[in-house]
Amino acid sequence: MAIEIELDDARIMLNELGFTSPDSLLELYVAQANSLGSKLDGAGYKDETQKLIKLYLVAILAISSGARRIKSESAPSGASRTFEYGNDVIGHLKSAIRGIDQKGCADELLPKDKAIGFFDVVGGC
Repeated sequence: MAIEIELDDARIMLNELGFTSPDSLLELYVAQANSLGSKLDGAGYKDETQKLIKLYLVAILAISSGARRIKSESAPSGASRTFEYGNDVIGHLKSAIRGIDQKGCADELLPKDKAIGFFDVVGGC
């Protein structure tokens, strides 16, 4: 039987990675991840592996949609906060999910990798 993750599981995962995302979005990401249950069951994954895949997927979805990490804070009221976004983290999480999801069950929900085009102009006469 497919194991489901909860909102608290997702929140804890993101917090441990240092990211924050609104609960309203996290609920949707959790629902998306849990929708893979029958696929993951059919692929023969153990409960622990299913949970890892789903947690990684939620983290990827949250971070790729703008979850941010506090990079630095100051206060005694020259209040300041600096954020960074997780482009490097997304790559690591995608590698991790692909490593444990050998059958590609989560591929359809993973954000597509950015492709970079090359345009070359050659002049001459």
